[in-house]
Amino acid sequence: MTLRGSWAIGVLVALALSLAINFTVGGFFAARSVFGPDHPPPRGGFSGFLTAADRAFPPQMREALRDDLFNDPTVKANFDAFRAARQEMYAAMRADPYDPAALEAALDKIQASTSALQQAGHQALERIMAQTPADVRAEIGMHRRGRDGPRDGDRRGPPPRDDDPAPPPR
Repeated sequence: MTLRGSWAIGVLVALALSLAINFTVGGFFAARSVFGPDHPPPRGGFSGFLTAADRAFPPQMREALRDDLFNDPTVKANFDAFRAARQEMYAAMRADPYDPAALEAALDKIQASTSALQQAGHQALERIMAQTPADVRAEIGMHRRGRDGPRDGDRRGPPPRDDDPAPPPR
């Protein structure tokens, strides 16, 4: 059977519309699975660096750590040095001819700035822990999801809240 004329145009329009709807719905569900409520969208820069580092801490501690680190000018300088060294690394990798010494120098700068950032984070954590009450410290690691979060048997993630829906039957 061959379609001709207005029927052929109608079928093509319906097919295109169906594909558009399927891709839209599929994209929506794919985005929800990646960037849903348990997975905040990735943020770049220093804020993204902190987000990855502080998921195990209760909200009060996260805010205190962020305030402490964001207000430390040496942290900003070390993070800027890290970003500059990373750009140097990319440039060394793209260079023609390839210069292994340039890449090694950039990697050494990345390691130094990363170590300085880690040291600043450790110092900030020590300051915040000294000021954090025991009831808040008791929550550390309880809100983290993922490989190294708390476990209850084979179940991963935080304990269920009263307003969580019941899990589906198995």
